[in-house]
Amino acid sequence: MAVDQALLLGAEDDPAASPVLRFYSWARPTLSIGRLQKTDGLNLGFLDAEAIPIVRRPTGGRALLHHQEVTYSVTLPEQCALYGSLEQVYGRVTAALALALGMLGVEADGHDGAGQSEAYSFSDACFATRLGHEISVLGRKVAAGAQRRLRRSAMQHGSILLAVDGERSLDCVVWPDPQKRRLAAGAMAGLWDLAGEKIGADRVADNVIEAFGRLHGVEFEPSRLSSGEEARARIIIGKERETPRMSTAI
Repeated sequence: MAVDQALLLGAEDDPAASPVLRFYSWARPTLSIGRLQKTDGLNLGFLDAEAIPIVRRPTGGRALLHHQEVTYSVTLPEQCALYGSLEQVYGRVTAALALALGMLGVEADGHDGAGQSEAYSFSDACFATRLGHEISVLGRKVAAGAQRRLRRSAMQHGSILLAVDGERSLDCVVWPDPQKRRLAAGAMAGLWDLAGEKIGADRVADNVIEAFGRLHGVEFEPSRLSSGEEARARIIIGKERETPRMSTAI
């Protein structure tokens, strides 16, 4: 998360820089919360008992347990072809992700950009709903996304679920109404179940890269973080660790 924020700040510094498509995974189950989300809706007792760390995203949204997934981020300087309004960026990224899933034999539901599930207003959990810019298959959410915009740059990042640890994910937040929890339990899906095979994270990432090329004519090349980006990320980590109950890792 700190690296994503460092990349966004770098794009803000240089609007003519190239866009960056990044993929990463998690060494252990970790809960991320939105940039402005409060912790009073989290089940802190469960998180402590399970030793699940909490990190804060540079984007908005609600709590999300990261585990068996492909996490992606797309960092867009102002002058790159993928840049645009909030809706345009959502649309371009979502279209590429949907195409990538289709290449795996998993067809995404149609998107009208409107609506949210009944469970959403009663939960701090991200995967309890699908908004119009997110991806579901047979009504079950398989990919989430959130966006952060600065004056001359934008970044969208999110998760593509490989498998769902449903009970643990739901236990991370408080559910005043048990019925809403039951509704949310049926709102998530992983690619392994949907495709009927254990698709590797690298295969998912390769398909996303290819989908961006097919739809948007963008060819990404392998790269590593610069020393400046690494240094900036570590500064962000240090600031986050000054906040009680927060930790951030590259």
